[in-house]
Amino acid sequence: MQLAEPDRAVTLGGFPQSRGELDWFDLIVLGDVAPASWPAGLSAAVHSLVVESGKSLLYLAGPNLGRVVEDPYLASLLPVELTPESARPVEGPIEVRPGSAAVGAAFFYTPGGTAIRWGDLPPMDQIYAPLRKKPAATVLLEAVEHANPFGKLIAMAEHTVGRGRVLYVGADTLWKWQMLPA
Repeated sequence: MQLAEPDRAVTLGGFPQSRGELDWFDLIVLGDVAPASWPAGLSAAVHSLVVESGKSLLYLAGPNLGRVVEDPYLASLLPVELTPESARPVEGPIEVRPGSAAVGAAFFYTPGGTAIRWGDLPPMDQIYAPLRKKPAATVLLEAVEHANPFGKLIAMAEHTVGRGRVLYVGADTLWKWQMLPA
């Protein structure tokens, strides 16, 4: 990526490598990351920016999810508890629906109060299912028919951690939803 603004002295030619480079952003989006390959202290910087500075984090799960389990800074931010098995996707198609506590969540706000037609969403190809949600988290999307001993498999969850917010998306194929006809 290449970022620059005329009124700021920020120019990046790749993923930010330090807290100072990350501090400029309000939202940090992490896809299928391998934190062990990051510069020393970057995971701690992400943690600090979310917890202390009120930044938001969006984590999109993928095959490297097991590496996040090993990183205490990132794992502690997520609204879900992960295990090494979370890195193995549950293959679909997987029908999803809003979690019971998510029905009134701001996440599902639509202009004019039009209802989201969940039955019209295509099933997910696969989900990277966490073990369970953390105590203060809200499950936004859950599998309709797939479960583990703690309940329906979680496809999406969010929570507040410190001063920031974190969203876990347990699928790497949500981009397909944009292909739906309006």
